[in-house]
Amino acid sequence: MRRMSLRLKIHLIVGVLVALCLVAVMALQVKSARDAIREEIEAANRVAAQLLQRTLWLQAARGTPAMIGYLQGVGRVRANDITLLDGKGELVYQSPPSPYKSGRDAPDWFVDFMAPPLEPQKMDFPDGTLVVRADPSRAALDAWDQFAVLGLAALGVLAVLNLVVFWVVGRTVEPFGQIVAALNRIEAGQLDVTLPRLPGTEAAAIGAAFNRMVVGVSERIEAERRAAQAEHELSDRRDLARWIDRHLEQERRLIARELHDELGQSVTGMRSLALSVAQRVAIADPEAARAAQVIAEESSRLYDAMHGLIPRLAPLVLDVFGLADALRDLVERTRVSQPQASVELHIDLGDVQLGSEATLALYRAAQEGLTNALRHGQARQLNVSLHAESEGAELQVDDDGQGLAPDWREKARQDGGHYGLRWLAERVEALGGVLRIDNRSPRGVALRVWLPFTVAERREARIGRRRERSAMAHGGRVAACRVGDNDRRSPAAGCVRLCQRPGPRGPGRWPDAGRPADPLLAAPFLNMIRVMLVDDHALVRMGFRMLLANADIEVVAEAETGEEACQAVPKARPDVVVMDLSMPGMGGLEAVRRLLAQDPKLRLLVLSAHEDTAHPQRVLRAGALGYLAKRSAPEALIAAVTAVARGERYVDAQTAQRLAVAQIDGETSPADMLSEREFSVFIQLARGMTVAQIAETLKLSPSTVGTHLYHIKQKLNASNQSEITLVALRWGLIQA
Repeated sequence: MRRMSLRLKIHLIVGVLVALCLVAVMALQVKSARDAIREEIEAANRVAAQLLQRTLWLQAARGTPAMIGYLQGVGRVRANDITLLDGKGELVYQSPPSPYKSGRDAPDWFVDFMAPPLEPQKMDFPDGTLVVRADPSRAALDAWDQFAVLGLAALGVLAVLNLVVFWVVGRTVEPFGQIVAALNRIEAGQLDVTLPRLPGTEAAAIGAAFNRMVVGVSERIEAERRAAQAEHELSDRRDLARWIDRHLEQERRLIARELHDELGQSVTGMRSLALSVAQRVAIADPEAARAAQVIAEESSRLYDAMHGLIPRLAPLVLDVFGLADALRDLVERTRVSQPQASVELHIDLGDVQLGSEATLALYRAAQEGLTNALRHGQARQLNVSLHAESEGAELQVDDDGQGLAPDWREKARQDGGHYGLRWLAERVEALGGVLRIDNRSPRGVALRVWLPFTVAERREARIGRRRERSAMAHGGRVAACRVGDNDRRSPAAGCVRLCQRPGPRGPGRWPDAGRPADPLLAAPFLNMIRVMLVDDHALVRMGFRMLLANADIEVVAEAETGEEACQAVPKARPDVVVMDLSMPGMGGLEAVRRLLAQDPKLRLLVLSAHEDTAHPQRVLRAGALGYLAKRSAPEALIAAVTAVARGERYVDAQTAQRLAVAQIDGETSPADMLSEREFSVFIQLARGMTVAQIAETLKLSPSTVGTHLYHIKQKLNASNQSEITLVALRWGLIQA
């Protein structure tokens, strides 16, 4: 619907006001005329009645004919109708009509409105009745004619006034058209529009204000354009910095992965080969034996340096087991490298699965806080805590060091220092979090990092709280172990005793090799031990083969992957399977489960370059008899193979100590909540297989697999297959 113009609105308003004035004038005229007619009719009717009443009885005495003659002689009385009725009520005489404006009458409604409601006057005499009625028709007709003239005059005046108002208003609002045209040009993007001096005081003021507005808008737009350009350039630089940061992080991860999976394995193989050569030529060529021993020692030093460098490049345990285990590993390494400092760790994340960027930011924050506190603050007491709140996760790193100078922020901006903290602040800000660094009282520094949860992380937090409440309701308890000083033994002698803990295949014990071996069991084997080596690095297998050969242990088969091992074990029938944990394909953990499923009596010793607690926990729960770090001494490998061949459990001393400490946290694997068949379906689902594929692989019906899937979701509080995969990744049940 088209809107009315300002000119038309003003014109209509003025027209309505004039019309209302004319209507008011007409109303006053009508009232005045009505009052005049009322007075005139009442007076005429009263006079006529009095006149006739005086003569009525004189004429009535002479008879009806005399009365009629008298009335005919009187004729028409002004504004009255006279009728004579005989004794029977029949009309005998009626006065003639008025000759005034004969043939014309005002409308009945107008007459009714203008005439007064008077009752007819009746005068009775012996022969009949004389009736006198008021007749306002002629007076009403005069008023009607008068109002017709006045109405036409009012319409003429209204028309003339409207024309005058329309012209005046048109001249007044004419500059507004120029203003609207200028605004339309501004809307089209022409910001150089100016208005000339407009006629009229108001129009001139509006035009001047418009010109000032155009100048202000132009200046504001130019300023905003420059600000937007600067912000865009800053955003581009930040995006470039983030892109570079992501690629640097990827490169660091690739380098760390190559160091761990390739160079580390090669160095381990070189060390094993050098030690084997040293043992073989120790008598025949002592000089060559010393050279081989130097090579082995240098390889060991290189291995230690490389494994110290890997966590600084990229924490590989963070990719596989998540933030909690990565922080435990970081704190443990800090304790080892800084024995003078006491580092405490408290973690309460529940089952929340943080995103990769948030996880890395929190880990780097803890790493930066520990490094600065030890290197610059000379701290002796450090406390690292990570807990989940309702809307996010908070990391706190407190120390008792020297603290920060009051003006350290200003100096950092001027000198360009504290690059680690600046990088960390930018990363936290990009994730929508908050970073705070303050001095503590009486001394030390407090670092706080808070990161908000994503939608998926909030859901995990709610699930975790429900699990915690359920565990409290069922009276869950935490097992604890203690490592005594007398339990720390050499790798060749064994390892510390660990507490009993149920595994997925039923109750059992973790390694008891820390106690002296039974003399009967310690007796040498009557037959040579048959070993199968499973490792994807040929150099490592060669070194282990030579070391085992020096101890009269026969390597009867080799395999590069878990799949090959599952096929070769039934044919080779080894006494012990020595298997690497990190291999392509199904991986060492799944290979352990499958091999034990084929032969529950099979004895497995798992080797790994991982120095955390999560890997050995899962391996031992899966049913392996032994776990040995690859950096262990050659004697430890011989002792481990020998112990496992006897059916004893074996874990190297350092790993066993870490396991005993970690047991205090009371972790519970998903495997403990699932049945054997449910666990098999769980693993396949975590690997991304569909229900139909799992049914075909496990030789089950799709409905049975669907039932297992329902039970798995209920037990793990998982709503979809993606969450099942996250659970499996976090607990190391599949490879990332």
